[in-house]
Amino acid sequence: MSLKIIHTGDVHIGAKFEKLGEKGRDQRDQIKKTFEKIVDYTIKNKVNAFLIAGDLFDSANPSLYSVTFVKGLFKKLNDAGIYVFVLPGTHDRLETGSVYDTDDFSDCGERIIVFNDTSKNSYYVQELNACFYANPNVSNKSTKSPIRDFNLDENPKLHIAMAHGSLQIPGKSSEDDYPITVEEIEKSKMNYIALAHWHNTLDVS
Repeated sequence: MSLKIIHTGDVHIGAKFEKLGEKGRDQRDQIKKTFEKIVDYTIKNKVNAFLIAGDLFDSANPSLYSVTFVKGLFKKLNDAGIYVFVLPGTHDRLETGSVYDTDDFSDCGERIIVFNDTSKNSYYVQELNACFYANPNVSNKSTKSPIRDFNLDENPKLHIAMAHGSLQIPGKSSEDDYPITVEEIEKSKMNYIALAHWHNTLDVS
């Protein structure tokens, strides 16, 4: 079977936008509406896997209101038979007491997979004949590559990774911002890597 995925990241639900003053609330609402539209599009187009490559939330400790909103959409995706893979980013990083440390979102359904265990960076889905890989971000900054230490499972047909970090471009990226090199991407043997952290579209095939 062919695999249909939606790749998103840096949604930043709950961002305060303090510099926008009174318009900050409008921007927060617009982000939620946009994310809801992406979910509806995913369901309408019968996508197999919905990838969130970090910073779904703007904070590691989002409000109960934001978490409840997200859980409602995750349940819709799960009930539609769609797998959801969530990677902690730099804003919603995995740390003691954070949202992904205290909640694995399993109450949204069995198809909701959060990479919140630093000892396990792969998840095999038999019905999709695919394995998904990710290393959760555990701090705001790091010199470690987020696509390190992936041991490819030999069984699945497809290998899909997620990573929240900075592609190393001289003069544009920092070595302590979860660095990713083109050479690492080439050697990864992944069929697709869903990148996030930079707020623009960039194809680094």
